[in-house]
Amino acid sequence: MTDLSFQSRMPVQAPSRKTASANSLAGRMCRVALIGAVLAVTACGLPRSGPTKKEIMSGSIENGGTSQIVMASDSVIRAANFAPSYGFSSDFRNAGQVGADTIRPGDVLGLSIWENVDDGLLASLGQSSTQLQELQVDSNGYIFVPYAGRVKASGSTPEELRSQITEKLSSQTPDPQVMVTRGR
Repeated sequence: MTDLSFQSRMPVQAPSRKTASANSLAGRMCRVALIGAVLAVTACGLPRSGPTKKEIMSGSIENGGTSQIVMASDSVIRAANFAPSYGFSSDFRNAGQVGADTIRPGDVLGLSIWENVDDGLLASLGQSSTQLQELQVDSNGYIFVPYAGRVKASGSTPEELRSQITEKLSSQTPDPQVMVTRGR
């Protein structure tokens, strides 16, 4: 076993104030130098928000570069913020729905009438249909159709007028077929 009672009998001296102060100063200087070195190395890689004015101007056409530099003014900013509108205008989008194709006085109509018999009332010999072209709706809203008489066209759609003429002709010829078109 080792004798632990034996200790060095040399007197231990407390560090003097001068020595403690020097060690403390040296430690601080060492820390400052270390922080300074770290900052110096990391400062090289710090990000920037963009190029400097000098770097921008060096790339301008006036200085032999390829970039056109435009000084920003109110008119330039307005022009840059202009966005063309594509699609339909608000007037078009907010417009009401178009009603049915209503016939009005002055409209020009065309009628095609087919009869289900060989020798029809309106058709020529050997023909099964009759074409009535350029029938103008008069100022009172009527058109004249042979064997149907005056028919009120104004205020009706072409489909409604077709039904009226078919109904009036059905008493004159069996199963008439009528087509109403707009004239050109």
